[in-house]
Amino acid sequence: MKYVEDYEGINKYLAGFHLHQLGTYPAAVVIDDFGDFFDDKNCKERLSNPRGRDLAMVRTLALCRDAITHAKRALQALVI
Repeated sequence: MKYVEDYEGINKYLAGFHLHQLGTYPAAVVIDDFGDFFDDKNCKERLSNPRGRDLAMVRTLALCRDAITHAKRALQALVI
C-alpha cells in the first residue's frame, strides 16, 4: 500500500509509474477524496492562474490516464 499526502505526491507517483517492473503493477490505485489534495490558494499561487486548482486537477488526471495506458500496453505485450 502506498500513501501520498499531497498533490505533489500523487503527481510523483503517477509520473514514475512507468518505472514499475513488468508484472509488478498494482491491481488497483485508489485515490480517496481526490479534491482534498488540491488547496485552492496554493494551486493559484503555484500555477499563477485564477483557475489553478482546476488546472492542477486536470494535470493529475492526465498523469493518471497515462499511467493506466502504459500499464495496459505493458501487460498486453507481456501476454502476447
